[in-house]
Amino acid sequence: PTRRSSDLADFDVGDHLIAHRLLQAVCELAHERYARLLKVRKEVHTKLPLTLFVRVNRVAVEFIRDVQHLCGQPCHALGTELQQHANAFLDATHAEAARKLEAIVEVEQWKQVDIPSDYQDIVGSLVRKQVPKIQEAELLKLRENDAADKATAKELIVDGAAYKAVSSGLLLLSMVTHYLQCLANLQTVSTHVAQKLPALLKQIGRA
Repeated sequence: PTRRSSDLADFDVGDHLIAHRLLQAVCELAHERYARLLKVRKEVHTKLPLTLFVRVNRVAVEFIRDVQHLCGQPCHALGTELQQHANAFLDATHAEAARKLEAIVEVEQWKQVDIPSDYQDIVGSLVRKQVPKIQEAELLKLRENDAADKATAKELIVDGAAYKAVSSGLLLLSMVTHYLQCLANLQTVSTHVAQKLPALLKQIGRA
């Protein structure tokens, strides 16, 4: 005997529901496995340069978006792990910055130093309320005081006023720049940055 049209409709709906539930289960499993991979790699990823960490983060964000579009519902496991991942990266960044700042403050002579030209570019961006676009490799050279090949000046010009600088002040400026670049590329760490950056400023204020 042939199936009636109503029976075929019921059969099609049932198949569709089963397929949709199976798809959701597969997507949820994919999210959980991805989250587990990130968790295992967290310590390694926190030591990556910002540019590489941002690449890892964006790939995961795109995966979340694509899978959610495919299955029609969010899966929070990967999103939660990704947020913890970003927080851990900023924690590691802050710990390293605090260590370096403390070390240089301890030996600070509070004498005027020559100022590599990149710092003037940084200050100019900050005055314009922009995130400095200095490349991470160049910023690292500034933080490591390895900018001997750069032109230098005796003062920083801020809104037309000239300011002298000391070593710890320049280091702090480079660190603030790095924090702002983290914030610009990892918006989910905004609350974390709002907590860590004042702590860094207070650290030099106690010197």
